[in-house]
Amino acid sequence: MIGVTEGDNSKNRLSSVLLTPEGMTVFEATYSGGALKVMRSLPPLDDPEFAARLFSDVRLMLTRPPGRRVAAGRLEDGRRACRYRDGAATTDVVLERDGGFSIIDYGEGTSARRTVRGYGPVERGFPPRAELRVEGLVGYSLRFSLLRSERQKTN
Repeated sequence: MIGVTEGDNSKNRLSSVLLTPEGMTVFEATYSGGALKVMRSLPPLDDPEFAARLFSDVRLMLTRPPGRRVAAGRLEDGRRACRYRDGAATTDVVLERDGGFSIIDYGEGTSARRTVRGYGPVERGFPPRAELRVEGLVGYSLRFSLLRSERQKTN
């Protein structure tokens, strides 16, 4: 699959499209202001939970963690880190030595539920490579390679 995602953090908006290598759109949806709208989802991507999980993962990778920052400092090994809380959910963001980052989402528990590793150096806010790992009974991992990033022109 080839995925294209467009985002605007100031408007809390993300749009994603998944294409086959031949260019057929198999999934298209928009997340805006907390509402998810699916325009196209072909089997097996037509499960309503797929869209919710996909956008939860994309938001974890591309937007600031929800909630407020409750701690910032250095870990024992010297890496800088911030902790965010949103209700009972906790997310840590760690700046890695290679110029990349790690995001650890604990959800409402004490064990990592999802992790993102962005391999540096980060340029214009995006790492050249990233990996998302989701733990659990039906865990999965996704590897991403940045093909191109563009700043949207504002009028």
